[in-house]
Amino acid sequence: MKLINLFKSLEAEIADQFETLESFPGAGEIEINYGFRTILYFDFFINEKIELTTCSCNKMMMVDGGWIDDPTADDDLITVMEKSFCLLLRERYNELEEKATDEKREREQEKIFRTGDEVAQENGFGSVADSYKQ
Repeated sequence: MKLINLFKSLEAEIADQFETLESFPGAGEIEINYGFRTILYFDFFINEKIELTTCSCNKMMMVDGGWIDDPTADDDLITVMEKSFCLLLRERYNELEEKATDEKREREQEKIFRTGDEVAQENGFGSVADSYKQ
């Protein structure tokens, strides 16, 4: 399987598992297909400070209905995927944090900009239309 496809699969799995900032702390696992009856299995823990404290990637293969470590796993591939996982996880957190900041800013902006009816009601009218009738 091409490396770019592995990255895209991993990125999609991270996005599915982490939909909000609140979903980050805790233990988790992610599996992505690597080939026929073969997966890359990520096992990780994120602490309350949103630090990835443990992360491991294993290439697993199905044998007799169960998953076992693949003895042919390439150490370089595992290292690259572990580092990519860390980077993609951080990128996802930053993306969600930026989205939350933007939403908060928009809510604050809505409070600042009042509607014409709100201004008219402050000045003793029922609506903007009523104020024009006066």
